[in-house]
Amino acid sequence: MNRPLAFDPDIALDQAMHLFWERGYEGTSLQDLLRATHLSKSSLYQQFGSKHALLLETIRRYRDEISSRMDASLAAAPTGRAFIEDVFSEFTGGGATSAGPAGTESGCFVLNCASEFAQRDSEVAELVTGGLAQFEAIFEAAVRRAQQEGDIAQGRGAKALARYLVSSRSGLKTMAKAGAEPHTMQDIVGTVLHTLFG
Repeated sequence: MNRPLAFDPDIALDQAMHLFWERGYEGTSLQDLLRATHLSKSSLYQQFGSKHALLLETIRRYRDEISSRMDASLAAAPTGRAFIEDVFSEFTGGGATSAGPAGTESGCFVLNCASEFAQRDSEVAELVTGGLAQFEAIFEAAVRRAQQEGDIAQGRGAKALARYLVSSRSGLKTMAKAGAEPHTMQDIVGTVLHTLFG
């Protein structure tokens, strides 16, 4: 008979995710993970398999959490435009942040992993691509809704605009991580929104 777990895997996964997010994969040692998760080495390997497998699980967790949060926000938003404006208000002092270890300044966990691994790890690359596709689909739904509501011209390609929003959000997160001044972020957000809504 298997012994019941003496820890909550979701809590351990969240703790590991924030450590990878703050320090990167290479900058996070096994001992760091054991301290952060309060797990023994055997428990960590029994539950997650390896440090690399744990990283993959944290990327999935982040991707799914952010996607679910964005889906819920879009469903609750009064308009597609209001949803998009709220997402980008994260960079101008309003809206909800992505709850990283240091707020917006931590960057996007998915993109941090992409930067650290580039294309040398196919499993990470696949998860990153999938995560960006999920974010793009939500933005595309928001753009199509804004078109139906008259805030974006019908003739403009919704998928192309969604990709523009994903790339803009990604760039803003990278700039925030690099310490860009608030007025710089506000200027960029203003330009992004003007490009969509005029």
